[in-house]
Parts: sequence; structure tokens; C-alpha cells
Amino acid sequence: MANKNLLKKIAPVILSATVAMTGMPSAAFAAEFSDEDMILNENAEDEESDVEITDEDAAADNTDTDVTVEDAEEEDAETVDEEENTEAEDAFGTEADAGAFSAEDEADAVSGDFVYGTANIPYADFFYGEMNDVAQNATMQLDAADPVTAVGYRDEGMYDAVTSCTNNKSKRYDTSYYTENTENGSVTLEGIKAVNIAVPASLYNDAKKAIEEGKSCSNQLLKIAGSLENVSETAPASGEYKILNGDGTLTAMTTETKELNVESSITASSPWGNYQVSVEFGNNNPDQPTTANMMGVIFETSDGEKYGMEHSQNLWLRTGEIAFAVKDGFVEPHKNTIDSKRSAGLEGKTITKITYLVKDGADIVIPTNLLCKYKLADGQGITGPEEKVVYTNNTFTPTKVQLTYNVPEGSSYKLTSVEYGGQVLSEGSYNDYTYDDSTKVLSVYGGVFAKTGVGTYTLTFTDSSAAPYEDITVPIVLSADDTKVTFAIQNNKLVKVDPNGSTTYEVKDYIKNITAIKVDGQALGGRKANISEIAKSVFNESTGAVNFDAKVNNAAVFAKGDGGSYEIELTASGFNTVTGTVTQDSGEYKYVYAGLTWDQFWASEGVYEATNTSASEDKDRRGESDMGGFDAVTRATANHGLHRGSFQTMATVYDVNGKSYELAGWKDKTTMILTDGNTVSCSKGKINGADVAEYTVTGLKYIPVKVKTADYDAFKKAFKVVENGEKLFGGYAENNLSAYEETAEVNANTNGLKTATKTADGFTFSARANGTTSGLKGEALKTADGITTKMKPGSGSYGEFLRVDLTGNYGGLGGAMQAVKWTYYGDDDTYSNALQSYGTKFAADNWMHKFHGIQLGLTDSVRCKLPADTDGTGYWEVTVYGLGYSDYTFRFQATDENIAKSAGDADSTPLKNIIAEAKALKEADYTPDSWDTLVNELEECEDMLANIANQTQYGIEEQIGHLREAIDSLVKAEFKLNQTSATLYSGAAVTLSATTNLTGDITWKSSDAKVATVDAKGTVTAVNAGRATITAALGKVSATFTVTVKNPSITAKADSSVIYTKSKTTTKINVAKDGVTGNATFRSSNKKVATVSANGIVKAKKAGKVNITVQVGNHKQVVKITVKKPTMKLTKASAKLKKGKKVTIKVKAAPVSKVTFKSSNKKVATVSSKGVVKAKKKGTATITVKCNGITKKFKVTVK
Repeated sequence: MANKNLLKKIAPVILSATVAMTGMPSAAFAAEFSDEDMILNENAEDEESDVEITDEDAAADNTDTDVTVEDAEEEDAETVDEEENTEAEDAFGTEADAGAFSAEDEADAVSGDFVYGTANIPYADFFYGEMNDVAQNATMQLDAADPVTAVGYRDEGMYDAVTSCTNNKSKRYDTSYYTENTENGSVTLEGIKAVNIAVPASLYNDAKKAIEEGKSCSNQLLKIAGSLENVSETAPASGEYKILNGDGTLTAMTTETKELNVESSITASSPWGNYQVSVEFGNNNPDQPTTANMMGVIFETSDGEKYGMEHSQNLWLRTGEIAFAVKDGFVEPHKNTIDSKRSAGLEGKTITKITYLVKDGADIVIPTNLLCKYKLADGQGITGPEEKVVYTNNTFTPTKVQLTYNVPEGSSYKLTSVEYGGQVLSEGSYNDYTYDDSTKVLSVYGGVFAKTGVGTYTLTFTDSSAAPYEDITVPIVLSADDTKVTFAIQNNKLVKVDPNGSTTYEVKDYIKNITAIKVDGQALGGRKANISEIAKSVFNESTGAVNFDAKVNNAAVFAKGDGGSYEIELTASGFNTVTGTVTQDSGEYKYVYAGLTWDQFWASEGVYEATNTSASEDKDRRGESDMGGFDAVTRATANHGLHRGSFQTMATVYDVNGKSYELAGWKDKTTMILTDGNTVSCSKGKINGADVAEYTVTGLKYIPVKVKTADYDAFKKAFKVVENGEKLFGGYAENNLSAYEETAEVNANTNGLKTATKTADGFTFSARANGTTSGLKGEALKTADGITTKMKPGSGSYGEFLRVDLTGNYGGLGGAMQAVKWTYYGDDDTYSNALQSYGTKFAADNWMHKFHGIQLGLTDSVRCKLPADTDGTGYWEVTVYGLGYSDYTFRFQATDENIAKSAGDADSTPLKNIIAEAKALKEADYTPDSWDTLVNELEECEDMLANIANQTQYGIEEQIGHLREAIDSLVKAEFKLNQTSATLYSGAAVTLSATTNLTGDITWKSSDAKVATVDAKGTVTAVNAGRATITAALGKVSATFTVTVKNPSITAKADSSVIYTKSKTTTKINVAKDGVTGNATFRSSNKKVATVSANGIVKAKKAGKVNITVQVGNHKQVVKITVKKPTMKLTKASAKLKKGKKVTIKVKAAPVSKVTFKSSNKKVATVSSKGVVKAKKKGTATITVKCNGITKKFKVTVK
């Protein structure tokens, strides 16, 4: 018995030597070689003389043995202990006795024949060796064409790379290597990773030399040889490798196979391909390939053809499922297009074997009998009726459903099953259904014993022809009669609306048939979810009541908490679609928005002097009264803050007459919306025509509050409230700030919710509660991101002693900002022990600029006094509260540089200069928005100049920078019309349009409405002949359009006003239209004198005069025509000539026409066509002259 362990080790040596001696291809030789058939001389001293292979042995090998490399390894591992300890002798003895086959000698033998390594191999090269009979060839062939390319394996859709948008899944195939697209995140699987490669040593050396010499190669040889890694003279431990050939091809993998007899199936209806194969490996089958070792799959069909399957497109993470396409353009649910080119040939064939190519293990072979039924063409199939079919639920009168066939010729489709409600129905007149093949009518029976009802039926048709097409699945919906019963959401329940009192259907029937549930627009469950079970968890089957504790995938369906409202949309097979609102309401509390004053808001927030509402007579550096407690913020100017104050605060404007206006928002730049819904104009220091005296900011208008239902009526009388479902709005959109309009939806989980508690004196409010919902319908709680914190040097420009700006993506938080809390930790850099917290007020402390960011400050005031022995330097934490936002908190360290210092001797000259520069500009030259920015910054500069003694140099420089930016950002006003002039005919119109960067309505005016008018849309209408100027104006700019108006007319003129009864008998009247459209008509006043055709051709009849009337539309003109008889006369009637002399006959004719001349005796005198008479001999001749039908005689006497 030969030592199999040693045999395995020397096999490559023997194989190589035999190839060299016989010239036999090594692959063919290897197939004939078996360690069972080696005959060794017991006394041999070298391997060449010890080995003899006979034809008889080879034959025995073919019939009796099937030992693979991996089989030998396994047997080797199992018997090694026995071999090492036995004293039995065989041809080689034990390893200890075989000095000629020591480890060192073994290594030398391998190095002389093969070099081993690993390389990433593209799919095309990998599958080529597996699917074709590739013989070994060790001769380097640099000029040989690439066989893999020649057979089309590299073509797109064959065995090329696979690009997938499901990048995370695609990365989970451990046997493939990939590249990532950084732009769109897609992953491209390139091929098989770290494939074991064996290269004949001579070929390897030749290839290395060729690479070093920079030689080119027409195939993959140098590329693969040059990419080898982990190069070794030792074969892989697994015994698995492909051999690299001299033409760059790779052989099939040297490995073993293992056959598994497991169930498999195929379907021609899958979302993942035209076909899907399922292999039932069972649970925890150790032979099932995994994503860690599956290199590919090969299908072999009954005709011997092979088809490779690639990762991601065909092979899934669930390795027992394989999908493929045979038609172009198949797109699976992840939006990946499945290539069909490499598998198109499978259509109509039977798959008889599936081989899983397993890395470092036995390939798994599964015998199958899977028919890939032919696919139907687009548009082919069987369909149900388009119209609604009402289920009758009658035992004797079935519901009839007409089917329509459009199937291939030669097919023979039969109805094989009908399913409803998860059950297969029984066929027969006294069962559930019958089907008439001739009429294609399905009859569904009802009644007590039938398993039928309203909903979706699934009909399966199977083709029984010899070359069958795919099964056809037809969904049929039988509906309830919605004139008798419908369903609706009412009072947090799904209810039946049954005007006739029928009890045929109940809520449970609707719930059973629900196919989709949306809550606030989001569908419950995933693609594979059991919607019926989800429906039963959301609704009580008996009562229809909503279960507000329902969960899907362990997530709460209704997560807003008490007071939360949800939009429900239900789709049910056979029943009406239901939409409605449900509200999670315990009834104990009402959830609303309320307007709170500054002290009411801050009272329970743990800030300094929270309830102190005292004012202060002191002025800050801007001369403003911001140094009090939580009293109202008062402003004396109209331009400062009315737009910004409308976002989140309660603001009231007072005019000089004492009238007040409560601001809610802005309709446009100059139109203020009041809290009562009315609008007033407000611009440039005037409101509703009166001068503005001042405005106050008293608090915040939209604070989420919960109050006991029993106290709600009293609460509404004390506070302005917005109930759920009502509108919240505010702000004015400019640059980075956007106005908003939302719908209130406050619930127990709304962020910032305060609890209102009724007391003998009114109501008190709790501290804000952190929540997870926004309080805005349809809006998730937002998180501010992309914001940059910017510490400011201590300028005190706006009266503050400490300031931080938030820039970057600040616009959303700026428009939502309600209040800001500052907490001072002094020297505690761990932020553990707060020294004091401070509340703030909008306009007095907080501000948002339309492009400079959110500006947060602390004012030295009644509401903000630093603790004893501190100066404001150290560690601070700031939290911004915003409507619909999570609390935004940041921390910073303030240094001495950040604390505002006492005012010094600031230089006012630069401030005066830039103020003068700004005032020299003309408002009409710029757009209103950019001009308003300038005006606001100019006002800030003038306020600062008026209080120059209280300013710091840094503060002045900062404000100068703001004004300079406003000047540089001015946008030139553009306003021009699409036309500057035109000529119109009366009654015609043209519409002018303006190109402008201005906003507002254009006004139009005509300089002469008797010539041309213009309407509000710029349409100019010509009235009468003349010239007018149209002026378009927008704000302080204008443009003009000059219009010349002509009255429409026609001009008619004949080619000739005189015609004759003979010769020139016609003339044409030509008509020129000026501003007139239509065809001309012609009419003769005397047809006996002349007629006129439809084309204006006048034809003479007899002498006389006639008027031809030409008309186009309402425009007429008369053309006078004279008809004359023709005339003709000779200037003299005779002439005497001497022989040889000439004379010309002169003719006068009207009209001028052709004249003919004829001599009565050409021997005496001749005459030319031009009337030239020539004397020939003595005698007399008569020349006959004819013209216009008149004949005259001319006598010639020759002497």
C-alpha cells in the first residue's frame, strides 16, 4: 500500500517529469493519474526508475478511483499518527526511513516545477477556467490574443464587474474584491479575491523577466503574474489552486467536490430577477456555502451548457437563493439593473446541476431538475376586469368575473388554483368557485359555507403545453357595495357607516383586508411586513378602537404622547380608502400654545431675579432703556426690530395718537398683519398713516403649555392661546431668515412644554420640560447643526458687557429663537458648580441679523448682576430655546478681552465720514432690499454717533464695518422693458414685460389715451392714428415705450386705367394692405362695359367707363377704368419713289400693338415687317397695313 501522504507531496514532481518526457498535456495526464496505480520497485534508489504507469493501470484508475487532492489531505490527516507509529513496510517506508524524500529534498522538488501565490482575479478570467476545458500550457505567449476577450466574457453584461447601489451588502462577500465610488457611494465588485494560483516555474521566471524588460502583452499573463502576492514554493495547504497558462488563461480550480441531495425549486415571478432558484439546505447545514467562502455558482443545463452566477446580481447574502435575468432592463427593488446577457440562454432550458464554487473547501454539487419556463413578452398575460366587481355573497347567484387572455400562440393555460384569505378555495358548483374555460368567466359563490368574501383573490394559471411559458398570477378584487356600507375614522375609532342597517360586513372584515397603513404619511411595516397582523395591533377587531400603545418592530406607532394627533390613511382590499385624524387624549389636560410675558416664562427656570419686572431709568451705551428686570422691552424707532420681533415675540406698536397695533406677522415688507387678522401699512416711521411713537416687546407668543381641562376656560380668558390644528405664523423673510407658517400640534412630549397650574391669583408655570416632538404638525423636532460659535471682543456696541455670535447655518434657529439662558461657572472648567444663571429678553439681549448671524449678549442690568468678586471671565454655558427645535447648548471661556470696558475717547471722524458717504447715495439707484439694509446700518451708526461718549473704539469700528458691508452690498436697480418702440394699427395690441431685480407691482400709464391705452398688465392697445408714450414705473424707477398708431387701410391700383375692346382687353388691380387682413373682393359697376374676376382681372366688353369696387373686410376703394375702341391711322396714305429708293410707313395706333404690312405687287415694291417700303421697278403697288383689327391702304408709285 503506497504512502498516500508522501504521494501527495511528490505528485507535482512526477506530473511535471512525465509531461516533459511524453509531451502529454498535464491536465490530461493528471486525469489519468492516481496514487492507487503507482507500481514502485521496493529496491529503487531514485524516483524516476521507481515509477511505472501502464495502460492497464490507467484504465483501472478511470473506472475504479476518484481521489482528489483534498480527499488525500483528509485521509492524510486521519492516518498520520498511524503511519508514524507503524512498522509495516511499503514502497517508500516511513518518513523516517526515506532519506531521499526529506523535507529539504521535497522543497527542492517543488521549486523546480511550480511557484504558488495569490491574486485578485476578475470574474471573466475566473469563470473562463471553470466553464471551459482549459489545458495547461507553460510556454509564454505574449503576442497571443486573449481567449477570455475572444469569447466575449469581458463584454458588458457577461462576466464583467458588478456595480451595486446596495454598498453595505455588497461589501459582505468576503471572497470578492471591490472598489468604491466616492461620489455616489456605490460599490463595484471586480472579481474573486486572493485566488490561489500555481505558475510553472519556468513560465514564472520568463514572465518576471518580461515585466522587468517592460514588454507588452496581448493577454492577462503579465498582469496576473505581476500581481501575485504571498509567493511561495509551497503549495497551498488546502491543495486548491488554478494554474496560470502561457496565454494568460487560468485552468479550473484543482479541488474536490461534494454532492448534496437537497430540495431545490424555481419561480419565474420574483422581484429580484426573471427567475429565482431556491436551494433548501435546511437549518445549520455545515455544507451550505456562506458569504465567507462562496466564490461563485455554475448552472449546468440538460444540453451541457454552463452559466456562471456573480455576487450581488445573482448570488445573495442568503446563499440558498439565486436570481437571474434573461430579459434586458430588469430592475430589482434596490434599483440595480440585473444583467441578462450571460444568462439569457437559460430561458426554456432545464437546470440539471448547480455547483457552488467554495474557497478552500469542496465544491458543493446539487443535482436538480429545474425548468426555466419561457417568459411572457411585455403586454402578454391574463387580466381581470378594470371595472369594479361587487361581491354578491350568494349561494345560488355567484359573483361573475370576466378574464381577458393575451397569451402566446400555442400555449395552453389552465386555471390551477384560487386563493383567498390565505386559503386555497375548492372548485365546484357547491363549493367556492367554478371556471368556464370557453368563456373565461370565474364564478365565485357565497353563502354560509363558502370560504369567500370581499377582498383579493389570487388566481394561478399554468401552461400545459410541451414548451411551457411561465405561470400567470392574476389578482382579482371583489368589492363591497359602497352605496350600502363604507368605513371611516370617527372619535378615535374605525367605524362602519351603514345607512341601510346591513350587518353583512363589520369592522373586523375591514381590518382583515387592510393592505396598507400610513400614520402621518409614513407607511407602517416594511416590504415584507404582515400588514394584516399590524392592522390587528393598531385597531381592536371588535370595536375598531385605536390602540395608542401599538408597536411595530418594537417601535411605538403613536409616540407623541398625550395630546398628540395623527393623520391615518388606510387602504383595504375591496373596501373604501379611509382617512382621518386620531388624537391621543386622556382628557385630563389640554395642550396649547400660550403667549407669556418675560417674567411668566422665566419664573421657574432658575434664573437671576426671574420675577423682577422693574424698569430702570438708566440708559445703556445705545441710549436704550434695557437695564431693568423682566419688564417690557421698549424701542423708540420703527426700523429697529419690527420685522425680527414678529418671529417669536409679542410686540405692540403705538402711534403718536395713542392708538396701539398688536403685531402678529407680515404680509409683505410694508404690510403688517395684526393679531386680529387685520392688516395695516407700516413703513419708514409711519403706521396706518400716523407717526410711530414706540413699540414694546412684552414676551413670547408661542410657548407650549399643558393645563388641566377643568381650568382651561379660565386659562383662555387670561392668555392668548393657539389650539392644536390652528395656525402659527410670524417673521419676515430676508436673506438667511425665513418667515414661517405652521399648524399647532402640542402634546405631552413637546419640547419646552410648561405646565400651567391654577392658583387663587391666576396661573403659575413650571420649568420647561425636555421633549421629543416639535409641537408642529408634520414636523420632526429639529436639531441645529452647522453653527459656528464666535466670541466677540468686549465692545459693548449694543449695550452688552459680554457677547457671543452664532454664524454659519444659523438661519433656521434664528427664526425659531425664543429665549436664551446663560449659566456662569466662574473658574470651574468642569462645568459642575454653577455660580448663577441669567434669563434674557429679545431685542434687549438677543438678536438675529439677516446675514451677520445670531447675536447673543448679556446686559449689565437688574436681571443680570455678576456674583461678588467675579468679573465675567471664566466658563459659561449658553442654551438657546427655539420653536420646534431641540435645545441648542454650547460652552465657551470668556477672557478679559471679551468683557466690555468703560468707554474711552473714541475717534468719531471715521464714523462721520462713512455716514456722509452713505447719505450721498440715491435711493432710486438701488433695490429696496439692499437699500433698507443700508438704512438700518446707517441708523445704527447715527445712534452710535449721537452717544459717542459712551462708545468704545472697537464698537465704532465694528459698526463702521457693518455699514461698509451694506454699502458694498448695494444692488443697482435694474428696470427695462422688452421693447422700446413699435408701430401698431388701431385695434391691435402688444403686451410689454419688464426685466427687473426689483419687487412690487408695476404701474403703467399712457401719455395719450386717445392714441393708445395700457392696462395693469402692460397690454398696450392702439386706438387712433398718432404717437403716444407708455411709461412703466416700479417704485422710483421707470422705463418708456413709444407707440406709433396707424389706421388700417388698403390701396388698390390698376396696372392700366385704360383698356380696349380689342388687343389690350384686360388689366389687373393690385391691392396693398396696410394693417388689414383678409382676402380682397372685386365688383364691377357695369358688367356690360367690363367684368372683374375674383383675382382682380378686369376684362373689357364695350367702350365706356366703369368703377371697380375693391373691398377687404370693412375697407373699400374704387378704381376707375375706361374702356375704348382701338384706333389706327397712317401719317400719309401714299408715296412716289424712284427705283431703289425707300420710304417708311408711319402708323399711329391705340393701343399700341402688332402691325402687319403686305405689298400687293412685290415686283414693284416690297415692304418689311417694320413698314419700310423699297421701290423695285416702275409701276404701282398697294401696301396693306393692319393693326388692332383695322386695315389701311398705302399707295406706292415707282417712277
